[in-house]
Amino acid sequence: MPELPEVESIRVYLHSYIIGKTIEGIEVANKNSFVGAIADVMGSTVIETSRKGKVLNLKLDNKKYIAIHLKGDYDKQPFFYLLML
Repeated sequence: MPELPEVESIRVYLHSYIIGKTIEGIEVANKNSFVGAIADVMGSTVIETSRKGKVLNLKLDNKKYIAIHLKGDYDKQPFFYLLML
């Protein structure tokens, strides 16, 4: 399990990399770990990142969010991939 300082470090890194990027694709590695419709986030732009505990939140320009919970195995295989342009 990552500790909160590690989660914040990941958020800061992601923030510098993905703000202003558009989601062009999502590949879900584990269908049970993704709730919602992929179509709702396709073509959206990430406008903000935040964190609540071990959950990273990506705010999109269409007023939707992607919440990513960092579990103990996050470094082995992500449960979905975002393709950003």
